[in-house]
Amino acid sequence: MEGAGALETNEMLSVTLAEKTKTLNRRRGSYKAKITKLQSFLKDKASNAEQLLLQSKLDKVSEMYSSMEALKIEYYEVVEDEQLPNLEFILEEMEDDLEEIKVGLQTLLLKHDDISKNVSICNTALSNNGNSPPKSSFIKLPDVSLPEFHGVIENWSDFKRQFDSLITNNSVLNDTQKLFYLRSALKGEARTIETSEDTFDSLMTVLIKRYENKRVIINSHIMNILNFEKLCIESSKGLRNLIDVINKNLRGLKLMDLETNELTHQFLINIIIRKLDIESRKLYEMSLTSNELPKWEMFLEFLQNRTQILENLHGVQGPPLKLKTPFLSKGKSFIVKSNNNNNCLLCKTSHRLYDCTLFLKMNPLQRFNLIKKHGLCINCLNNNHKVALCKSKYTCRLCRGKHNYLLCGSENGQSDTEGSSSNTLFTQPAPSVAPTSNNGGVINNPTEPQTVQPFSSLNQRGNKLVFLSTAIVGVWSPLLKSYVQGRVILDSASQSHFMTLQFASKLGLEKEKINLAVSGLSENSTNIKWKINDAFISNNDSSYTSPLDFLIVPRITDFVPSIQPNLKIKRFNDINRSILADPSFDKPGKIDMIIGAELFYQILKDGRKVISDNVTLINSVFGFIVSGSVNAINHKSNCFLISESENIDNCIKKFGEREREK
Repeated sequence: MEGAGALETNEMLSVTLAEKTKTLNRRRGSYKAKITKLQSFLKDKASNAEQLLLQSKLDKVSEMYSSMEALKIEYYEVVEDEQLPNLEFILEEMEDDLEEIKVGLQTLLLKHDDISKNVSICNTALSNNGNSPPKSSFIKLPDVSLPEFHGVIENWSDFKRQFDSLITNNSVLNDTQKLFYLRSALKGEARTIETSEDTFDSLMTVLIKRYENKRVIINSHIMNILNFEKLCIESSKGLRNLIDVINKNLRGLKLMDLETNELTHQFLINIIIRKLDIESRKLYEMSLTSNELPKWEMFLEFLQNRTQILENLHGVQGPPLKLKTPFLSKGKSFIVKSNNNNNCLLCKTSHRLYDCTLFLKMNPLQRFNLIKKHGLCINCLNNNHKVALCKSKYTCRLCRGKHNYLLCGSENGQSDTEGSSSNTLFTQPAPSVAPTSNNGGVINNPTEPQTVQPFSSLNQRGNKLVFLSTAIVGVWSPLLKSYVQGRVILDSASQSHFMTLQFASKLGLEKEKINLAVSGLSENSTNIKWKINDAFISNNDSSYTSPLDFLIVPRITDFVPSIQPNLKIKRFNDINRSILADPSFDKPGKIDMIIGAELFYQILKDGRKVISDNVTLINSVFGFIVSGSVNAINHKSNCFLISESENIDNCIKKFGEREREK
């Protein structure tokens, strides 16, 4: 009784938690609707709204902040751990929207308060520069937007220089206004920084301590140049990006008081020339007319001229073939994985009913009763039609009747299945039993002839399971300060790389908000809202690393493989699994990432091992990748049954007639 009471208590608790979660979801939906209305107001009406209305909307935003925080705490009390990453992702999006609304409203309120002051500031600045124009010719210039800082350390120097010029050194602004502008300029990770005092100087001091790390900034600028991806084809866009990366990072190094000289110029030329495509490199070598060391300015001039030439050529001939698809385009990813939903109604595992060991152990009458109970077709054993509508061209191989041979009770039929045989068995007559009545009132007479069915089956069927190219890859986590291992599918048919939201949250990587449609098989489209830039991946010994951009998706696929195959290949069992890219390739497990075609062929190495006719190991920087196929179900079931029952052929005949009448 105590156990029953505990069980009842647990059930009541589960129901209570489910109801509370449902209530919280409704509240969250209500908050989302209010945020959407505020966004519409800010976009369409706020610019012409009165100051009091703007202040009212701002107060409502502050109230929603408190409500959202309370909602989050209530969620933590009822939600399971595995649901938290997705929930936090949704709540974080809502908080970001509120923050944008708050900043927009505060900016409009400041414009109401400081219109006259802003004009005074503008005139003062023009007077100080000695460029004050006549009043009759004064033109109102567009507002200067504040620089933004997202927590990327190499961008700190540029941000601080611009912000100091516009805000910090502006004597007209007071400390409160400077603090407001500074908080408005901080985005992403930088926005979460807090100080003990709510002042401009304290916040700027904390930012300087965290991001003004000279050694880290210099290393970051240098690595940006060293890690620039090699150009494989002639591309004006690729050359333009290379020039921009060089100029941006050299400017950053100059802000760190590092000046270039003749020696650094030669190092840079030697490094960058290896990033060029073959044709551009050949043309540069041809442009050198002496054995003197090349000049840095001449090298940059060559890159600029080469870029212009390619742009002019492609303007006539059309753009070249792109090897890498940028995130602004519509990416396409194709993963084809068998998922036929063939769950057996007996054992609930992934195979057809006629391959089920439990089903094969039944006698024909038991099988027939099971088929009848579940309303399956008695010919093909499927559940979407009756035998009268069955389109299968196959009939019973024993008696040629319109039913499956596994339901046949013929004594004289001979199965043509490989390994099957019909054995002659001799038994004593069955003992008499009393008459029994079924639900229809028909009495089964025990004196009626009994059918003794000798039955022997040797099942050697198997569905092919194709191995997807999986590997274990390390991804650098700035949160944990180490590489975190994840399981990836190496997909040569994907134009983009993908990562699950759960794995990205585990790594603590900074996400960038985007709006991108990704299409897959049959042009099915998925909207992507987040991406991660420059996530570093590595193999086990860190001999190979590469930065990749990942699109964030809630989920990639089911467990891979869907079932665990029974590997009986001797040569495979003799191999040390530690050399494999995925030592657990044959065990169903979740997928954390997809690495697409951009990197697929770069990671392959020379060498392969043939294990069998259908299985091959392909060498890669992550280890040997298993490719090929095996039988998903490779069992040998011997069933020797003697079934004593009424004549099953009569049952099948009657059942088939009733089905046809329908």
